[in-house]
Amino acid sequence: ATSPAGTGTVDVTVTTPGGTTATREADHFTYVPAPTVTAIKPKEGPLGGSTAVTITGTNFGKASAVKFGASAATSVSCSASECTATSPAGTGTVDVTVTTPGGTTATREADHFTYVPGPTVTAIKPQEGPSKGGTSVTIAGTNLGKASAVKFGSSPAAAASCNATECVATSPTGTGTVDVTVTTPGGAGTATTADRFTYVPVPAVTAINPAEGPVTGGTVVTITGTNLGKAVAVKFGSIAATTASCNATECSATSPAGTGTVNVTVTTLGGTSAATTPGRFSYVAAPTVTAIKPKEGPVTGGTLVTVTGANFGKAPVVKFGLNAAIGIVVKSATSLTAISPPGTGTVDVSVLTAGGASATSSADQFIY
Repeated sequence: ATSPAGTGTVDVTVTTPGGTTATREADHFTYVPAPTVTAIKPKEGPLGGSTAVTITGTNFGKASAVKFGASAATSVSCSASECTATSPAGTGTVDVTVTTPGGTTATREADHFTYVPGPTVTAIKPQEGPSKGGTSVTIAGTNLGKASAVKFGSSPAAAASCNATECVATSPTGTGTVDVTVTTPGGAGTATTADRFTYVPVPAVTAINPAEGPVTGGTVVTITGTNLGKAVAVKFGSIAATTASCNATECSATSPAGTGTVNVTVTTLGGTSAATTPGRFSYVAAPTVTAIKPKEGPVTGGTLVTVTGANFGKAPVVKFGLNAAIGIVVKSATSLTAISPPGTGTVDVSVLTAGGASATSSADQFIY
């Protein structure tokens, strides 16, 4: 027999020439209201499925099926007013329907579920930044809209905003080379070589040689350290070196003009090296000679000459013309003694230090 329309629970009876069946519990037939879907959450998920969806509505009891379009959901569990179901694989926008003994829910906009293609990252710029984070990175790709997360490795970006083809994100702290991934309702992007971001360690200066030079600059200084590659600046105090070239462990830089003692620093994408004692460079004033005594001596040399002046430093070279003196003893910054080498004629006695060579004058002339 085909049931007519009805509501509630009724008795099913059969009438024959012998009479009508007595009613009892065994003949009860219940009319079940048709189910309805009023909302689903979330309304989007990846093409591969596996999204846990909560379906809200009425008359879900004794549900026999939940479908996303024509495909059955998995892991279905229902109460009278709510079902939880896992989306199968699919594409496009589909209706989510629930089937019970009362029928199948009518389709409507409220039950729409959209399959979203997964995001892809095709390029990032810049591809490097300091370990402390803070680099603004532009991420190009596809299906980046409605991003719920941007990560550098396993760490969330400090800030991120996305449209369908581009995200701008601020790198968090990190180390090494990591994949930059974007997560949307379509899932998390697959890591590729195009999405790699490298954290650059802070450079460090461990030694410089020489550590002194003239105030006029021009000293070629070898700077030893770590993480010096791709240096964007080498400075002596606040003044940039006149020339500089670097590899990972060494820079060669020419000192600019300056005074006093300054810190030599190297700046890379990883930041600026800290000021340290091994990185200090001292500008040395040029020496001057104001008097020598005696002013004459034999051509065979051997005369002990006292030289008076300024800025004689710790280990000067003393020359009589082109010939180096011997037995140099520095008494103070303004006085030293030296033994004349062999020579002829009238020569200038000059003092050479890290600050340069003393200028010649009549006051420094020695006669053989």
